[in-house]
Amino acid sequence: MARRCGLRKAPLVRITNRLMSPAVAGILRPVLLFPAAALAGLSPRELDFILAHEFAHIRRHDFLLGLLQAAVETLFFFHPAVWWISHRMGLEREHACDDSAMRVTGNRRTGATALTRLAELQLQSTLSLAPAAGGGQLLQRIRRLLEPHHPRRSSGPLMVAPLLLPGIILTLLFFQQAESQDSTAASVSTDTAAPIPLMRGSIADRNGVILAESQKGRRTRRGVSYDSENRRYPLGSLASHVVGYTQPDFDQLTPDTGSQGIEKMADGVLQAVPTVAGRAQPSVILTMDARFQQICLRALREAGVGRGSAVILDLNNGDILAMASVPNFDPNDFVPIIGKAQWEKVRADPTWPLINRALMAYPPGSTFKLITALAAGESGDWAKHFECSGSVTYGDRQFRCWTVQKALPGHGTLALPEALRRSCNCYFYQLGNSVGIDGISLMAKNFGLGEASSFRLGAAMSDFMPDRGWWERQNKGPWTEAKTANISIGQGEVQATPLQMAGVAAAIANGGRIWNPRIISQTLLNGVWQNAPLELRHDLLAEGVPPETIAAIRQAMYEVVHSEAGGTAFLARSNLLSIAGKTGTAQKWRIDQATKKQVADHHPHFIGFAPFEKPRYAFSVVVANGKSGGAVGAPIAKRIMESIELMNRGELAIELKPAPPTEGHFDFIESVTYADGIR
Repeated sequence: MARRCGLRKAPLVRITNRLMSPAVAGILRPVLLFPAAALAGLSPRELDFILAHEFAHIRRHDFLLGLLQAAVETLFFFHPAVWWISHRMGLEREHACDDSAMRVTGNRRTGATALTRLAELQLQSTLSLAPAAGGGQLLQRIRRLLEPHHPRRSSGPLMVAPLLLPGIILTLLFFQQAESQDSTAASVSTDTAAPIPLMRGSIADRNGVILAESQKGRRTRRGVSYDSENRRYPLGSLASHVVGYTQPDFDQLTPDTGSQGIEKMADGVLQAVPTVAGRAQPSVILTMDARFQQICLRALREAGVGRGSAVILDLNNGDILAMASVPNFDPNDFVPIIGKAQWEKVRADPTWPLINRALMAYPPGSTFKLITALAAGESGDWAKHFECSGSVTYGDRQFRCWTVQKALPGHGTLALPEALRRSCNCYFYQLGNSVGIDGISLMAKNFGLGEASSFRLGAAMSDFMPDRGWWERQNKGPWTEAKTANISIGQGEVQATPLQMAGVAAAIANGGRIWNPRIISQTLLNGVWQNAPLELRHDLLAEGVPPETIAAIRQAMYEVVHSEAGGTAFLARSNLLSIAGKTGTAQKWRIDQATKKQVADHHPHFIGFAPFEKPRYAFSVVVANGKSGGAVGAPIAKRIMESIELMNRGELAIELKPAPPTEGHFDFIESVTYADGIR
């Protein structure tokens, strides 16, 4: 940047927490003092503009000019003309440096945004400056940058120069000389160091597979054709909910901006990346593996799922390896902008193809019993036995086990592992009330349920975890045992996303470590690759959950699949690897579009991990309008895990190719079987 700005030698740059605006000091060896907050608050393009502006100050020797100006102000503090000329000179210096930065970076809107962002950062630190934020030099500079053809102003100091002594005349002469040097240096800089071409950076998966890239092209707006960048998504709908899409700027004042997914989440990093051979290099590397993503999407599609999701986590660090959601869309349809008729069709689709169902909140059903069990471990209640006679009564409400619906006898006296294998509701009604709602809520929030810090990426519906304090704030009376019983089995007000529930399975498999999920692995910021941090959210063993509890839950999840006595997920049993899991069926209803009546739309869940002996992956599968987690979710998870296992062995080659959009539907899914072998 220094070379592009006409400096022979790059100045020293010092990062400081004591300033909120950049400043230049020194004459023979200039130093740029740069606020640390600006590094985090400015996008790469905005940072380029600020650097170019400050380097222009260095090239013009404005620090020396400022010293001379301050001396004259001190000497003639009583003279109003001195203060007026001083103000005009300061403003013209800023205008001149803005012009220089514009010549180097070429984007006036970015410059105005950078100045505004710096002001925001300063006001956050110095609230007393808020009354002055609406006017002054900053507002003039921003307005001037936003004018398509801003004029160069002349301060006219010679009109009042006779009022001043030779010191001010010398200052003005130096100012004029600096202006001349500025123009000359800018001319030399333009001729000898052409600006480096910039484009929106690419998005790649963990193996370097390009998921989004920009290409040079042309656009036409109101009959006017102009050069532009066009975004391209080589694999079509494969990762559309994760990657997202961009929104164009037809006024050519700013680059395209991210509108959904990673395109929006990492917009500042993607905005301006140097090109090599006409193509921008990747600036965002995801944790996602495109092969895993294709396996998940194909498993959902071939199962006939019209609304559902599948998530795969690396359970040892929280990396998201796959996040498939159906129905989906082709982000290429949004380049440069989706047509009005097509947009109306997408918007009116009742299956919501733009929604990422992996981040959509549902009642978790019986998969939530794992959280209740972990809370019992922390409280010491996990070793208790409870009786299942088919129902439990709290107040005037009777809560039944699922055995009653099937006209089967109760489960009898159960311990925790057997209660999980059989998914006994009566056991967990009683265990939940033994632990108490506050203990259950605290454990759920350890996994992010209802917490603002929980993973987002454009989720449409918020997860939620009720507690006693929330209920009392609703002025609905005291919390009851009946409500605790309902929450204990994942019904009632509790809401969780499939991603969060995959995290529950991961923590049980890895020995109690709860990782914050991570979708971005690396980012290229100002030419330097930065690794996204791994964040350990909680360590349940260190926080009081006995290792025996986690071991018992882990073994119970194995029995759910492999028990000869009949686990609820026996359809996930595989000859290739051992899968452990927990089923659940969340009760939901929807309004039928034809009859306008409420109909059942239950959501089967299956969460788990594999291989059981040395776990590597945690998963979560959710299907809308299915019979049960064992009949629908378990076969899909088995298909996914077996495909990954064969791929890892080198026995299955995954050919990545563009995926067409998957259409949504409301059809009931009785069970899932795959007619063909894995391919």
